[in-house]
Amino acid sequence: MGTVMLGLPIAIFLGLGREAVGATFSIDREPNIAIIAEKYGLDSPEGRGVMAIYICGTVFGAIWVGLIA
Repeated sequence: MGTVMLGLPIAIFLGLGREAVGATFSIDREPNIAIIAEKYGLDSPEGRGVMAIYICGTVFGAIWVGLIA
């Protein structure tokens, strides 16, 4: 809820446009990606936003957890 209430308005203000919808959609895990893919398609701006956050979260999340461990 925080990403939609805080992140989405900031992203739109910064000029991200429709990509912000995908980028701020829940936690961007597999079920959420499937919803965006079925509704908008992964070639849409929303699909690009959701995949960008998924990939960044996977890469940087793995590094972060590795450093913590």
